[in-house]
Amino acid sequence: WGAGAYDSKSAFLDTSGPGMISLLMSNGSYASASTEWIISNSFDIGTSSAEFGTLNWNPAGQPVQTGTDSLVFQVAGNTDNTTWNWVGPDGTASTFFTASGQPLPASLNGSRFIRYRAHLQTADDSATPTLEDVAIRFSYGCVMPGQAYFNAMPAGTYTVEVSKSGLQTYTVDVPISEAWDRIVIPMVP
Repeated sequence: WGAGAYDSKSAFLDTSGPGMISLLMSNGSYASASTEWIISNSFDIGTSSAEFGTLNWNPAGQPVQTGTDSLVFQVAGNTDNTTWNWVGPDGTASTFFTASGQPLPASLNGSRFIRYRAHLQTADDSATPTLEDVAIRFSYGCVMPGQAYFNAMPAGTYTVEVSKSGLQTYTVDVPISEAWDRIVIPMVP
């Protein structure tokens, strides 16, 4: 979440922690009088024939002190990487994704570019919701369900962990040095 890893954010959101977003602490308290937000960079799916599945995030649960719906999301998609109309699970601007794993609205299908906007708030100034990662599941001709696509990743080594109930978890370090790479991960019981 460091510099450049998101499009924009509100003033009282802390992105300085390693791999984590939270409310900003000031004078021993977290901002509790407002809802803070962060907007992701655009993800270029590479085609306008994608079908979107679910929106997932970690941690899925938040501290009880932060209150109900202390971390919620909206998403937006388009084909021009310019027009962002934020929607929740019913495809309207008046709803929010309140649980990880909810289906994305069919109105996003056909979008080439997609973003998410996370909203964080707390009911108790001694506790903060946190966000570590977000996954948007989708498929199209080249990327079928069970596959993952990561766009515009800087060169480096990334740790990939794949898990599914009933199968062994597989963890591997993947060095990325080219514009295109592929890794096949075996899933065994």
